[in-house]
Amino acid sequence: MGSRPQASNQPPRTRNSQAETRNLDLGTELDRLYHGFNAPNSLVDPIELVRPYARGADREIAGFIASALAFGNVTAVMASVKAALALVGLAPAAFVRAFDPDRDGKAFNSFVHRWTRGRDLVALVWVLHQMLERSGSIEELVDRSGQPPASVASALTLLEARGLVNPFGGATFHPTLAAKRLAGVI
Repeated sequence: MGSRPQASNQPPRTRNSQAETRNLDLGTELDRLYHGFNAPNSLVDPIELVRPYARGADREIAGFIASALAFGNVTAVMASVKAALALVGLAPAAFVRAFDPDRDGKAFNSFVHRWTRGRDLVALVWVLHQMLERSGSIEELVDRSGQPPASVASALTLLEARGLVNPFGGATFHPTLAAKRLAGVI
């Protein structure tokens, strides 16, 4: 004869309680994975290259540059962001404010990130220069209306509408168009 199950003080498990236990186990496992991979000082996220800048204005410029190059293989992205930030130096906002494409552009000639070349980075820095010249900061340029944009797409459209000029015409890097494509807006 088979053995009888032992009596338990616990109520019998129902289908719902079994599903709840599985969900709890899954939640615990997902939390464990999250905490295992969510290193506060991760070296594989371009934001880690922006955080060392003490001044908000420098973080704003460094962050914009890092986000413009954040596509492709993580190793390549990190190397390219490091190279681009090295070109703008320890005070990116001051560099961008004083930037002159004719005078300073040659330093960018050897820059390459996937299909983005030094000329494209010069165009981006020039657009950033115009943003700072017009409004003092990227945030002020976007927030000029007093109403925060409803989405990233509307912020990018707003920047595009401000008529920022690429010194090389439309054939090179266009940050708002590129960002819209990456965001799936167009």
